[in-house]
Amino acid sequence: MWLALVIIGALIFAVALTVLRIGPINRTAGLLLLPYVACLVFASTLNLWAAVHN
Repeated sequence: MWLALVIIGALIFAVALTVLRIGPINRTAGLLLLPYVACLVFASTLNLWAAVHN
């Protein structure tokens, strides 16, 4: 479970970097990725809770 948390963290970093790079070019595309980042953060908190309590 800890490895999955690291992978989700890397994915959050990659998507956030994509938002920062695409945002100035196409604002709509950058804004549409924000719910995905929120979903990834939620998934990482669930994963962290499961890893700690398992």
